[in-house]
Amino acid sequence: MRERQVTVVLASGDGNEVRGEGVLTEIPYQTRLLRAAGIFVVAMVASVALIPIPIIHLMGPPLLLIGGGIAAGRQLRAVARLTPIRLACPKCQAVNRIGGGFGMIHPDRPLDVSCDSCRRGLVVRVER
Repeated sequence: MRERQVTVVLASGDGNEVRGEGVLTEIPYQTRLLRAAGIFVVAMVASVALIPIPIIHLMGPPLLLIGGGIAAGRQLRAVARLTPIRLACPKCQAVNRIGGGFGMIHPDRPLDVSCDSCRRGLVVRVER
């Protein structure tokens, strides 16, 4: 995995911006494939474990397989991951956690988020 320092910009719709330094980690295809396979295998094992449980066996296994397939697909598509950082909202100055999660499918495209405090729409951009 290759890591590089980037500038993370958190912008509101009226042009106010907050900048911070972060680390963007590029995830190689082999790693993404292993993670996706691991997620799907865990979903399969959990769905098999639910089969003997009355009532739950009707909906649990299919939902786990569908959810595991969706999570594995998202993991396979995530080409980069932003290490979690904290930035203040440009409007209300509340601190928000940006990054982490499954990863970013397109790190060069803006990502729409909302402020944890005021619920305003914000845009996250990663500048090299």
